[in-house]
Amino acid sequence: MIPKNQGFTLVELAIVIVIIGLLVGGVLQGQELIKASNRNNVISEFNNLDSAVNLFKNKYGFLPGDIPNATNYWPSISTPNNSNCNRTSTISETCNGEGDGYIDYDQGVFGSTSNSTWESRRAWQQLSLAGLIKGTYSGTDSLDCIGGSLCYKPLINSPSSKLSEASGYVIFTSGSDNLFVSYESGYTLIYLASLRSCKVNTAWAGRWHCPTLTPEDAQQIDIKMDDGKPYMGIVNDQRISASGHNFSPNCTTNEIPDTAQYNTILNSAECLLYLKKSYLFIKFFASSTVSSSDFLLY
Repeated sequence: MIPKNQGFTLVELAIVIVIIGLLVGGVLQGQELIKASNRNNVISEFNNLDSAVNLFKNKYGFLPGDIPNATNYWPSISTPNNSNCNRTSTISETCNGEGDGYIDYDQGVFGSTSNSTWESRRAWQQLSLAGLIKGTYSGTDSLDCIGGSLCYKPLINSPSSKLSEASGYVIFTSGSDNLFVSYESGYTLIYLASLRSCKVNTAWAGRWHCPTLTPEDAQQIDIKMDDGKPYMGIVNDQRISASGHNFSPNCTTNEIPDTAQYNTILNSAECLLYLKKSYLFIKFFASSTVSSSDFLLY
């Protein structure tokens, strides 16, 4: 006699449904914990870099990269007058900056691509030489990035981020080399960017232009560090630049500072977030309980 297939009872089905619900809930909760951890890492990295720049400015009197007497503190190149401090140099020694209060993105002391300090690259190198951030950095362009020139590469000439292996930090002062003179001039900007790939324009890979955060992540970081508004306060998404490029067109609902919101319906990397600070009048007072090791970037 063939036994009947009795199937599952209602109790058994209920138990299975509960187990599935617990598994799904656990996975979702785990994903949220990972997201929260990534956001906290970014916040910590931004704060550590900000503190490092403050400490450098207080100790040496100039912004990193811009310091005009850097070679009084650290080894200089052998060629006189910094004439070998071009962007593609492979030397490890540092160079003097202009001392004009700007971390120049492109041109430096000599104002040409062949003879310039490229202060934004030197900034990370000098922060490292001063013992204020972890890692060693070349102080020059990366030679093997897709963008070809003006390039950054995490762990080579730029601090990396725990967010992803492609993410790293770029620093320069707006208004230098005609960058963002329209609305951010005089502020020093610390960008978190995708430096190994670029979804907006593949030719920009390796430059500071490329989004690396989802709108939700950017919003939550902005809320914790600032005001949650993408174009106001000290934490911002990149709007259209002075040259007319829109580097993160899908991050926000519009580009009007008073009404813009992060476009959180999108789950892809759309936002190019930066920390906007003025170090002109900030004084960090030394204390016996504070040392440079408190602000090292891991």
